[in-house]
Amino acid sequence: MINENEYIVQKRSVGQILLAIIKFIGFVILSTIPAQVIIILIINDHHFSNFVNGIFSLMWIFLIIVIAWYLWNRYYKYSGEQAQKMSWADIGYALGFFLITRLIAIVGTLLISWIHGEESTANDEILMSIANPEGTFAPYYILFLLAVGMLVPIIEELAFRGIGTHLLFKKHTFWLPLIVTSTIFGFMHNPTNVISFLLYGSIGVVFFIAYQRRKNILDSMLVHILHNGIGAALLLVMFIVDLITQ
Repeated sequence: MINENEYIVQKRSVGQILLAIIKFIGFVILSTIPAQVIIILIINDHHFSNFVNGIFSLMWIFLIIVIAWYLWNRYYKYSGEQAQKMSWADIGYALGFFLITRLIAIVGTLLISWIHGEESTANDEILMSIANPEGTFAPYYILFLLAVGMLVPIIEELAFRGIGTHLLFKKHTFWLPLIVTSTIFGFMHNPTNVISFLLYGSIGVVFFIAYQRRKNILDSMLVHILHNGIGAALLLVMFIVDLITQ
């Protein structure tokens, strides 16, 4: 009797391939739920009392813990990999990959400004429009920054680089999962033109390479957290300073 991981790498029928694709789509959708829910809560926080909003905050924390736990278990089941400890050298590689993603983001944003006359991507504009602490229930704002900076990167890496790589493709393949998962990752970030799609798709490529370097999902998670977290951390510091100086 073979385990599920061994079954995945065998030659599959068209029906099995379609089922794997449907499963992957489901995992990707699942990974977007925490961000969508906290955005909905922020938009509608004025309809509820602080007590009710506090209850919703606890429910959201429980929701993202459950989703992260479920995706982690699916990743482990499909890959059979164990998360490896990170040495200082591994952290150094992660910092290098992070700098590459920042370079891609800077160059991409400059090209978007030059060619399309837009200051940033549509995805960044949506996030910045939401990331406004004025009139927002404070715990929601903090949870939103925590989600953007840390929690969403973790579940996205589990869904895309972890589950997607092993659910859709045979072991020891590189180029096809790199192209497919990075392409989907690019489309998932609301591209409005070719440059913004290439920007996010290229960042997805860097995350994939960070993971593939030693098949350790923690590596790509760290790069993704560094990439998203720098902006979230700055917004959080500004929010705390505003609270103190009020």
